[in-house]
Amino acid sequence: MKVTKDTSIWDIHHYTYMKNVIITFKNGKKKKYFILDTDSLADDPPNGKENIVYMTSHDKDPFGEDRYAGNCIPIDEISEIQVVDD
Repeated sequence: MKVTKDTSIWDIHHYTYMKNVIITFKNGKKKKYFILDTDSLADDPPNGKENIVYMTSHDKDPFGEDRYAGNCIPIDEISEIQVVDD
């Protein structure tokens, strides 16, 4: 998926939610991430930008439920996203 100024945060969300992806940044670098979510402006993100949220750690809570931690990448730094599994 090419990411342009016309790409909506929801298009990105539906394409990447809970999937392994390779992100190509506008500076040409590529990196693989596991995507947890997206962060729209309606969510009032701390950096003031729409973001894609990737997993930094995963464990289980005391009840055995999955629990995740993540960091954000601003959508405006991304030129392309490729899902590597479905």
